[in-house]
Amino acid sequence: ALLAAGGMAIGMALSGTVQNFAGGIMLLVFRPFKVGDFIETQGFAGKVTEVTIVSTKLLTTDNRVIILPNGTLSNGNINNVTGRHLRRVDIPVSVAYGAGADAVKSALLELVKANPLFLDSSTYGAQDPFVGLTELADSSVNFVVRAWVNGKDYWNARFQLQEAIYTELPAKYGIEFPFPQLDIHVKQN
Repeated sequence: ALLAAGGMAIGMALSGTVQNFAGGIMLLVFRPFKVGDFIETQGFAGKVTEVTIVSTKLLTTDNRVIILPNGTLSNGNINNVTGRHLRRVDIPVSVAYGAGADAVKSALLELVKANPLFLDSSTYGAQDPFVGLTELADSSVNFVVRAWVNGKDYWNARFQLQEAIYTELPAKYGIEFPFPQLDIHVKQN
């Protein structure tokens, strides 16, 4: 009985290691990511710096090192952000009521096309930039801008377009941004 209990304890202690080893083999065979890829998994996001047979190391954007056991990693969802050479930038834009939908769409497309980091359908895998009206909200008319970029240009393109939208929509196109407001009507008897 003592020997059986000891064997069971050793088996339970090794189960995590065996699971991590098996997970490591699965990661090495199926290769959902490689060193240098930026991934999101298990509530963490970072650049893969090392893949061993039992664990994977991530370097987060704020310079923390995260070590993930491969058993857990291979059984969870993995979003490989840099797995493809192209990425789509999606930016929500809210404007005040009163701006014409066609004018807003035209202005936003001009801002995208003015930035050389954004691609069009002449680049293999990319599509032409798109602007769509997504919602008629309480205090705003909401649009989405969708445009493709090379993966390495994603953040620069995104930040540049957001700044251009913020500075040029009101100044160049006369399109205003909304602010939540509530009209109160008081009736006097």
